[in-house]
Amino acid sequence: MNRRFDRLLKDARQYVPELEVTLHVGEAQEFPKQRDYAYCEHCMDNTSEIYVSPGFEDLPPIKQEALLRHELAHAIEFALGTKRAHHEFGPMLARTPERRADQIAELIWDEPILYDEEGIQTLDQGHYPRPARLGL
Repeated sequence: MNRRFDRLLKDARQYVPELEVTLHVGEAQEFPKQRDYAYCEHCMDNTSEIYVSPGFEDLPPIKQEALLRHELAHAIEFALGTKRAHHEFGPMLARTPERRADQIAELIWDEPILYDEEGIQTLDQGHYPRPARLGL
């Protein structure tokens, strides 16, 4: 997991060199829904922290990859601010944060974030764009 995260963070820093993000394994109670595997928090010092669930490593690698890309895209937007993100990644970015994160991830890694039947991000066989039922 750490090697994957480090590789993805290196990719993201090609677009946002000042990006500072750390990865942590959270507590099970922080992930109440069955589809909850990761989230990103913005910190006061303009860094971000990504938390993954204890069950994250049990997911197939293709889902781990998609989840980390999505959360790193949130961290990018936190670091840049929404206005600068629109400037850097294009004015056609979605108005909603979850779809915007998917779009930023797609622009960086040149592959869309899809959603499986449980609503978990994946890079293989799923729905696009993010289903509205998951929150936008």
